[in-house]
Amino acid sequence: MKTLRRFDFSSGALGLLFALLVSGVPVPALALPIAGANGKSVDFAGVKSAGPGGLTVQIQADGASVEVSWEKLDLVKLEADHPDIFAAYQKALTGSTTSLDLGSFAPAKAPVEMAKVTGGAKSVGWYETKVGQGRFVIQLPNGEPRGVLLIAQGQDGESLRFLGPGRSRWSDFAGKFQFAVMAYEFLGVEKSKGEGVLKEAEFVQAEKGSGEAVLKALEVFAKDSGKAILATAPITVFGSDVLGSAFAYNFTQSFPDRVLATVVSKGAFYVAAPTEASAKVPLLIIWGEYNQDIEVWEPIGTHEEIYPNSLGLRPNWAYAMEPRGTGGETPFSFKLAMTFLDRLTLARLSKEGEIQELDRSRAWVGNLETFEISRMEEPDKALEPTQTWLPDGEIAKLWEDFLNGRMQLDTPK
Repeated sequence: MKTLRRFDFSSGALGLLFALLVSGVPVPALALPIAGANGKSVDFAGVKSAGPGGLTVQIQADGASVEVSWEKLDLVKLEADHPDIFAAYQKALTGSTTSLDLGSFAPAKAPVEMAKVTGGAKSVGWYETKVGQGRFVIQLPNGEPRGVLLIAQGQDGESLRFLGPGRSRWSDFAGKFQFAVMAYEFLGVEKSKGEGVLKEAEFVQAEKGSGEAVLKALEVFAKDSGKAILATAPITVFGSDVLGSAFAYNFTQSFPDRVLATVVSKGAFYVAAPTEASAKVPLLIIWGEYNQDIEVWEPIGTHEEIYPNSLGLRPNWAYAMEPRGTGGETPFSFKLAMTFLDRLTLARLSKEGEIQELDRSRAWVGNLETFEISRMEEPDKALEPTQTWLPDGEIAKLWEDFLNGRMQLDTPK
């Protein structure tokens, strides 16, 4: 019979876990934090079972299983934080072993396919509508949608050209979460400069009507498709390029109660004032080291302007500069963006479909000058201008690799 290695909550064991995090070994964004009897907590990748000898766990996904004895745990906190595990503990007292299969041990779910396309502008699962000055399209998944991925991309107000039925660029994310994918078109946008952009491309100011148009379009889609959830569904936002990012950022500040997570990449004109509510929405802001493409716009509301003004709100915002990056999207910036949206959508979307707040005490901190990462020691304290919030150890490591030019792209399947 295979003997399980024992795990304790000593500083040495905690140091091992820290080393795994910073060495690049992936630890799930939604690890299971379990408090030890010594007052220290460890994020386990998964919990396999509970028996008379304790819990069978993984420190890292796909790693060796180890056993944590019950006397090593804070049972009072276990009952409060993990009632399902505590119930298994009570059964263990009678000699029973309970399979839990939590975290990394959870059975893999088959990706949900997007609704099949049969050809034509009004294919299965594909809907269009016009609200105000905007035209909107949406591609539904098979079954009941759990949320919406809003594509805010482009320099001309036409993000819908980046959306096609079944396109693989978004299908992995949409299939994993069973999300609809939505895009827009605001006609008549001309390339201006400075303050003129806010006049000629007024749609980027979501608080002036375009944001409400998005929500109204979702109500129309809910009625047309018979999927009532769309009217109130949580939204994940992908923003890229100058105008796309501007709309994504300003939409998030204006409607934080609807947004799970947002990325704005290589943009500007971030003019909506952040609030305590919007600061809680996880936001990734990417810019290029050589952003000459943006300079021709004579931009206002840049990342340099909004960052110092937001620090007092202790925002869940991550800043990332792409080394040698320009104003355009790259495979590296796209990987960071989609990994962020994947992990944060997973962290914020409850089983019931509600938006839940993040636990800031589990966050990490990135140094914007040295690109070093560390655990967040004082979650209630505002960060320094040279620091940025990072949601967890996995994103922190990816952020570190991105800024140092060490990010590895995934091998095409």
